[in-house]
Amino acid sequence: MKAVSKFLVLGCFLICCGSLAAQVTPPNSKRPGGKEALPEKIKLGEDEPGCKDSALLARIPGCSIIQCDNKEADGLDIQVGASPDGTIQKEAMDGTAEIIYYLCPARITLPQIVKLSDGTLSKSGYKTVFYGKDGDDFPIVTGLKDNQWVQISTYMYDGNSAYIQTALKVPLENQANTDAMAEEMAKTGRVVLQGLAFDNDDQLSADSEKILTDIDAFLVRQPDLRIRVEGHAGAAGDRAANMTASQRQASAVATWLLSHGIEKSRISIQGMGDTKPLPDGTKNSRIELVKF
Repeated sequence: MKAVSKFLVLGCFLICCGSLAAQVTPPNSKRPGGKEALPEKIKLGEDEPGCKDSALLARIPGCSIIQCDNKEADGLDIQVGASPDGTIQKEAMDGTAEIIYYLCPARITLPQIVKLSDGTLSKSGYKTVFYGKDGDDFPIVTGLKDNQWVQISTYMYDGNSAYIQTALKVPLENQANTDAMAEEMAKTGRVVLQGLAFDNDDQLSADSEKILTDIDAFLVRQPDLRIRVEGHAGAAGDRAANMTASQRQASAVATWLLSHGIEKSRISIQGMGDTKPLPDGTKNSRIELVKF
């Protein structure tokens, strides 16, 4: 196949890949309008010159590499969940990305690709963050080990099974807050949140966005964790009013998390008012995440 023809094939291939593949454009490639523009079909059996398997995960036997890309990613979407109503939860991450596109024989089904990949990831020490379907109802699996993400997303191309293997290494400093939350939860069964601010008692302020994002990322990385969001008030003021305010603040945090893809079954809320002051008397007005 001539070089120009191959770039045309790969351009159309990217159109068929879905939302993740659309973020990766190979150098000097063109994007024809559809399959009718293809001079030839992509064929199995030969790897794209210059491409090789990742050191993190072996290919599914029988599949061929038809495209690869290594780059510094800025806001690359990784699917980390899906709610019961089908809402897809993705997290935009920065880091070093290695993306490999595979085409497989028709005898290898999409569920088999994901099942085999999940097994390999598990044996390599990865924790399965999500195993299910993507927004187009194709099987997908996402694993995490330390700061290394691996996602296998599948689709069909011209009657053949195909998949995209995305490996993203996130800088350790980007995970510092979520790692600290995980450590505190493992030690004490609770996380005392610092820095959350509210307007009008129960409206989260814009300054709280960063810590809320960290909480969301922490829960994404702990898919089996169920928490109670507890609101706590200071000693000043009427006790009944404190109880109401703490309940509303806990509800505001839970609502934010639910709106960002955390499943409802994983979260409960409780207002504690001023009934549980901290031993040193500081930071009594606070939110806590408690494992249950």
